[in-house]
Amino acid sequence: MTSAGDGTTSATLGWPGTLPVPVGAPLVVGRDADCAVCLQHASVSRRHLQLTAAPDGLAVQDLGSRFGTYVNGSRVVTALVRPGDMLRFGSSPPYRYDGRRLVLALEALGMPVAVRGLDLFRDGRCLLRNVSLSLPAGGFIGIIGPSGVGKSLLLGCLASTVKPDCGELRYDDDRRVADDLDAYRNAIGLVTQDDLVYGTLTVAENLRFAARIRQPPADAQQEGQRIAATLAAMELTPHRDKLVRVLSGGQRKRVNVAIELLQHPRLLLLDEPTSGLDPGLQVQLMELLRRLAQHGVTVVCTTHTLDTLHYFDEVIALGISDGAGTVVFQGPPAGLYGAFQVHSADEVFTHLQNAGPRAGAVPRGGVPAEPGTGSTTVPRRVFRLVGGTRPSASAGRWLTQAAVVAQRSALGLLRDRGAAGLALAQPLALALLIFLTQGDHDRSTFIHFFLALAAVWLGMTATVREIVRERALYIRDGLAGLRWDAYLTGKLAYAAALVASQVILMMLVGRVLLPLVADPGVRPLLAATLRHPGAISGAILVGVGGALIGLIISALAGSEQAAVALLPLVLLPQVLFSRVAYGDGSRYWTDSSPYAPVVRLEFHFQESHDSKPRTDWSQSVLALASLAMLTRPGTAILDFTAPENVPPKLPYAVPVEWLLLVLLLLLHLLALALTFQRHHAILQNRPAFKTGPILAFLARGAKRLLQRTARSLGRRGGRVVGRPARPPPRTSS
Repeated sequence: MTSAGDGTTSATLGWPGTLPVPVGAPLVVGRDADCAVCLQHASVSRRHLQLTAAPDGLAVQDLGSRFGTYVNGSRVVTALVRPGDMLRFGSSPPYRYDGRRLVLALEALGMPVAVRGLDLFRDGRCLLRNVSLSLPAGGFIGIIGPSGVGKSLLLGCLASTVKPDCGELRYDDDRRVADDLDAYRNAIGLVTQDDLVYGTLTVAENLRFAARIRQPPADAQQEGQRIAATLAAMELTPHRDKLVRVLSGGQRKRVNVAIELLQHPRLLLLDEPTSGLDPGLQVQLMELLRRLAQHGVTVVCTTHTLDTLHYFDEVIALGISDGAGTVVFQGPPAGLYGAFQVHSADEVFTHLQNAGPRAGAVPRGGVPAEPGTGSTTVPRRVFRLVGGTRPSASAGRWLTQAAVVAQRSALGLLRDRGAAGLALAQPLALALLIFLTQGDHDRSTFIHFFLALAAVWLGMTATVREIVRERALYIRDGLAGLRWDAYLTGKLAYAAALVASQVILMMLVGRVLLPLVADPGVRPLLAATLRHPGAISGAILVGVGGALIGLIISALAGSEQAAVALLPLVLLPQVLFSRVAYGDGSRYWTDSSPYAPVVRLEFHFQESHDSKPRTDWSQSVLALASLAMLTRPGTAILDFTAPENVPPKLPYAVPVEWLLLVLLLLLHLLALALTFQRHHAILQNRPAFKTGPILAFLARGAKRLLQRTARSLGRRGGRVVGRPARPPPRTSS
């Protein structure tokens, strides 16, 4: 390992202590293995920059990198680096050119951050007012204040997950966060109050999956070394193979910190990391955080206790003034009591609880100041430009992220005995109930319908909790670079594999029960269905459609309980708008019915107009509404497995039902993508897709479909319903 100059190793910092400079041929720095200097970091492009020896320094050329190359704080395309100049690329720490090589500048490892005139309103109430502060590079800063003063909100603003209504956030060499949000997020780590870890995974697995999401693909040896170094830094090596759910509170908190350290952040934000820990664990954690700050990471954490105040280099105190939180002190911990002329922690918090109208932003040095000392010329439109996109991940990284999501979900299910047992018991119980209750019917439609309905149920229950219970975890991974489409792809892959296994198991149980309970007249038809590849594939696709519905519910629901409560309401239309519930389950597919094969619907409308004019409108509503139900094409596909069930003289009946099923799946997938992308945009503080053109296109298509349907309904053998029939022409004798 390369030494950084003071005993700190590259494994601890995540960056080499020195970089070579070219002697003859130019030297390329990037992620590709064929680069002269290969750096595996998400903010480093495959071919990031080129270094060339020059007579009076070092010529630097950016090679079109995503996160840019900076010389003395300015982004450059080409520049000349002279001795003493600072060079950074991506979110790397600064390297100083000493005339012979590039050396890691330990004194400038951290990220300096400045907040100017920040205001935050919610529901017409001011929660933070005129907050101005500065965070020194490599410092260990504590934010204190009474409950409800806005410590977590301020930390969210620093993490860019909360959008202020006014104010400006700058970092490094006076760069605006709003100008390059992705570069800023790529250089920070965020640890929330809740333990955002997967309890059913081991410590090493949590870190391994997090590393694959955050970092470019690496071989097993590099990945293992990175994880081992992080575990050692957080003193978690003895616990690497333990499930996280069996760890103590302090150990779980260290796992959270270790996950964020995988990105090698220059700024680490922690929201009350010592909350709920006993005094001994608090001391251990604070010592670890102070050691990180000494290694060059700017560490900021909120706290509501003053017992660990002496660990901080600086303290920022928030007080309540006129109902809003504002900065009333910033300075060394030793000056806190003297600044307010108090002698105990109780008196400090009493003062902060009612800071009074004279509270204002405080300059470094720890002396309370008059209101308005913060910047008053900040443009009020800042943070409105929170946009930008994640770097365009390669197909390999996108697939890696999707695979991580799928594997993580599968492991979580397998290691949760209750959930795994329920996933196994559901298809067994459903098959038993369906064949016992519907086996004596002389038509196969009944069993086929309930098989399709069971597939929808299996898909919905497999995914209805997936997104809502991982919302906070998804925010964390999304800030670290997880793509929303990779997340959805992984969840769908996991759900499809689970539902396919359950449907096949349900079919196998049905084959066992068939000779025991089914009516002899329909046994051949049911036996053909239960082993027909087309029928099994159709049932699996219906189950995947149910999984898509479950994911949509999960993205919209506010809690797991609300998501589960919606399941019966969403499933009920699949039952009511069906051939069986309508009472046509015992009739032939050639009979007139609103649930006839799709290719026969026009004939049905014509026949119903001739025979039942008073019920035309109700049957039309039933027929159109049922077209959106997965059980309609699912029942038909299962029943049409037997050739004798296919309506005669309608050779396209089966392909059209398959086409309807595929169309429904695509529409559900589109609805899920739009729903989740908007959900992602809200959580990640990013602009959402413009759904207006898509919705307008769908509205035009629906309008045309309704117009054609109305014309079909209005025709009656060539005559329009409602108009009197013309009398036959008179013939002259």
